[in-house]
Amino acid sequence: MYKRITVFLSFLIVLLFAVSIGQAQSSQQQKPPDGWTIDVLEADENHLILELTVTDVESQLVEHDGVTYRQFHTVDLPSWGKVGQPQLPMHNVLVGMPQNGTPNVEILDFDKKIEEDVLVYPVPSIVRDDGKSGSQLTTKFALDTEMYQADSLFPAVQAEATEIGFWRYQPAFQLRLYPFQYNPQQRELIIYERLLVQVTYNPSPSKGEGQGVGFDPVFEQELERTMINYHSLPRPKVVSHDDVEQAQDTVTVHGKIADNASNVKIKIKKEGFYRLTYNTLNAIAPDLVSGNPKYLFLSMQGGQIPILIEGEDDGSFDAEDSILFYGHGIDSPYTQYNIYWLSVLTDTVGLRMTSHDGTPTGEPTVGLDDSFDDTRLYEKDLLYWQAMPGEAGIDRWFWDKLDSSNPLFETDFIIKNNDYDSQSGLDGHVRISFQAFTFDEHNIQIELNNNELFEGGITWSGQTEYIASVSVPLGYFYPNNEESLHTFAIENLTPSSSDVYINWIEVTYRDMYVSEENYLAFSAPTTDTHTFEITEFATDTIHLFDVTSPITPVEVVNYQLNSDQDKYILKFTADASPASHYIAFSNNYVTDLTSNEVILDEPSELKQDILASYVIITHPDFYDTIQELAEYRTEKFEVMTVKVDDIYDEFNHGIKSPQAIRAFLEHAFMNGPMLGGIEFVLLVGDASLDPKMNRPDSLPDLMPSYYSYVHPRGEIPNDSWFVKVAGDDNLPDLKIGRMPVRTNSELKTVINKIKVYEQTEPGDWSKRAIFVADDAAKDEEVIFKQDMEKMMSLMHRNIDSTLLSFYEPERNVVSEVNEGALLLTYSGHVTVHC
Repeated sequence: MYKRITVFLSFLIVLLFAVSIGQAQSSQQQKPPDGWTIDVLEADENHLILELTVTDVESQLVEHDGVTYRQFHTVDLPSWGKVGQPQLPMHNVLVGMPQNGTPNVEILDFDKKIEEDVLVYPVPSIVRDDGKSGSQLTTKFALDTEMYQADSLFPAVQAEATEIGFWRYQPAFQLRLYPFQYNPQQRELIIYERLLVQVTYNPSPSKGEGQGVGFDPVFEQELERTMINYHSLPRPKVVSHDDVEQAQDTVTVHGKIADNASNVKIKIKKEGFYRLTYNTLNAIAPDLVSGNPKYLFLSMQGGQIPILIEGEDDGSFDAEDSILFYGHGIDSPYTQYNIYWLSVLTDTVGLRMTSHDGTPTGEPTVGLDDSFDDTRLYEKDLLYWQAMPGEAGIDRWFWDKLDSSNPLFETDFIIKNNDYDSQSGLDGHVRISFQAFTFDEHNIQIELNNNELFEGGITWSGQTEYIASVSVPLGYFYPNNEESLHTFAIENLTPSSSDVYINWIEVTYRDMYVSEENYLAFSAPTTDTHTFEITEFATDTIHLFDVTSPITPVEVVNYQLNSDQDKYILKFTADASPASHYIAFSNNYVTDLTSNEVILDEPSELKQDILASYVIITHPDFYDTIQELAEYRTEKFEVMTVKVDDIYDEFNHGIKSPQAIRAFLEHAFMNGPMLGGIEFVLLVGDASLDPKMNRPDSLPDLMPSYYSYVHPRGEIPNDSWFVKVAGDDNLPDLKIGRMPVRTNSELKTVINKIKVYEQTEPGDWSKRAIFVADDAAKDEEVIFKQDMEKMMSLMHRNIDSTLLSFYEPERNVVSEVNEGALLLTYSGHVTVHC
C-alpha cells in the first residue's frame, strides 16, 4: 500500500496534541461546576429525557476598533461557533443508542430570559506570532460580516444530534445543547436557564438489521464512564460487562486471598472448555497444589468463574486431578487473549459449577427427525484499510478485496448433518458484510453451491457498508461432495469502477441432532420440557453442559449413554428453548493448557501513592537495559520504572490495552505526594498497526499506542491520548515520549545518543532543518514540494533550512543528515508496514 504521508520527526508530539478526539463526560459520573447542571430524568431503550440548567452566566466587555462587544461564558462550557461567528457557550454529551439509526431530538420545555441591544463578541482566530521571545500561538480578532447582518437565530436550534455513528461497536451520537441563541441583526440574546430535552431512537431501515451491539471488555469501562445513558442500554450477554457485574454480585471473592500465595495467569484465545492438569500447575506454582483444592478459585475481569476440580473430594490435589472450566476469548483490537487468574483463598471455598439432573423421562421428544437453527460466522482479518472513514476503533480489517485484479472471491466451508431436505417449511439465512472502497455504483453477484442468491446481484452506491441479507431454501445447502463441503462464490460485476471489501459471512441452517465427530452444540426446536436423543457418538466418555449463561455453565448429570452397535446415543431431559445452548463433547474437545498459556505472575504494587515525577513504562524484555537511563535520570528526577505487563495486571485484569496504561497514569497523577506530582512519561518499545498480528509479516506490538482517526489519513498512533489524565478536555497533562525500539541493542544505542546529546554543547546542527519532498512524477505530486515550502516558511528566522526535492536518497539525504540537523521533515510516498 502506497500513500502520501508527511512526517514531522521533531514536531510529532505537537501534531498529536492537535488531534481532536471529542469526549463527553457523563453527569452521572462527575458533578458539573456550580454554573450549570445536567440531569438524566428518564432513560430506557426507547428514549432519554434530560434537563440542562444554567445558573451562572458571566460576561465581560471587549473593545475592538472603537466597538464594544460582550463576551459571554459559563464555567467549563465550551463555545459554539466558527471563527468570526458569535461566541456562545454550549454543552455536549455522548448518548448511546440500542441500535444504529437517526435519533429524534425534541424540546419539551424551557425557561428563558432575553437580553436586548447586545453585541456578542465573535470567535477569534488562532495565529502564530514570531516575537522576540520566540514563536507562540495567539488570538486575533475576526468578524464574519455576513453573519452579523443576518436576521436569524444562531445556532438555529436549541439542541441537535451530531456525529452519529459507532463508538467501538456501540451506536452513539453527540447531543449538543445550545442554551444561548443570538440574532445578530436584532442584537437580541436568548439565554435558556432551563432546557428539557427528549431524545427518541429510530433504527435505520437500511442498516438496522445485523448491527447488534458488540462487546469489547477492555473498552467497556470507557463506555460506562462517558455515555450519559450507559446503564439504560441493552448491552450484550456475551461475556459482557453485565455478565461480569452479575458474577461479581453473586460470586465475588468474599474470602481473603492467601498471603504470599501464587497467582497464575491463564491466556485464553477462543471459547471452549479448558483443562489445567496437576503436572502443569505443579511445575509453575507448586504451592497451589499443596493444599486443599477446595480453596482454589478462578476469576476473569474481576468476577469469580465456576470450575470443576476432578478429584477434589478427598481434600488433596493429586497427580491425576485436574481443573475444568469454560473459557472465553476476547473481542479486542489490541490482543487475541483474554486473561483468567487462578489463586487460593485462606478460609472460603472457591466457586464451583452447579449441576442439573438430566435423567431421561419417557420417550424422546427431540431426535433424529428433528432439527434446530444453527448459525456459523466465517471471518478472516487479512487486509487493513487504515484510511477507512469513520471513528477510531471501528473494524478496519477485511477478508478480501474485489477489484479489477481480483473480481472473484471463493471460499469453502463444511456443514455436516444439515437438514437440507427438511419438510418443516423453514428457510435458512445468509448475511454477508461488504464495505465499499470506491464511491461509484457497486454490483455484486453471490452464489451458494452454484445457486444464485440475488437475481441480478445486489447494488448500492457510495463508500459505505452494505449487509446483504437473504432467506435461503434449505435445498441450497445440499452438499457438493461426501466431505459436506459448501462453496460461496462472490463476484464483482463492475470491477473496473468499483472496489469492494468482504468483511464476514454468516450462515444459518437447520442442523440435526447428530454428533459431528463426537461433538455437537445445539438448542431446542421449541420451548418445552424436552427429552433429547443425540446419535452417532463414537465413545462412551461424553461431557454434557448447559452453556446458555456462558459465565456460569451448568453440568448436566445422570444422562443416559446407550450403545448402538459401534456407536452411542446420548439421552437426557431438560426444560429448554431455542435460546438454550448445550454442548455435548468427548475429551478430544477439551484443550489441555500448557506452560505457554499458564504463567506465574510476578507480584507488583502499583495501586499506591506514586512518588516519582518521571515514570518509565517498558516492555518486560527491556526492563534491565532501561535501568541505565533510569539511573541517569535520577540526577534530576525521582524515577519509577514499571513493566507494562504489571500495568495490565493491576489496571485491566491482565488484559493488554492502552486504556490500562492511561488508567495507571491517571492513578499516578492523582495519587502522589501532591496532585500532579508526576510530570514525565517515557514509553519503551515499538507499537504496531497490527497488534493482533493478523498478517504474517507484521511486527509484534511491544508497547501499544492509542489510535485516533484523523481525516484523511485514517487511524494514526496518538501517544498524547495517554496523558490526558486531568478532566475530559483534549489537552495533555503530562509530557510523554517514546523510544520505539525492538531490540536491546537498539535501546542501548538510543540511551547512548541521549547521554551524548545532553552532555555535549550544541553545535551548528542545532540551527539546521532539512525538508525532503518526493519527486513530482505526476502533475498532482507537486504538492509534496509545496508542503515543504510551506513548512519552511513557518520556521524561525534563525533556522537554516535546506530543501531536497530531486535527490538520491542514499547520497543526498544521508549526507545532509550526517552533517547534523535539528529537524528532518518529509512529504511524499512511503510503503506502510504494520
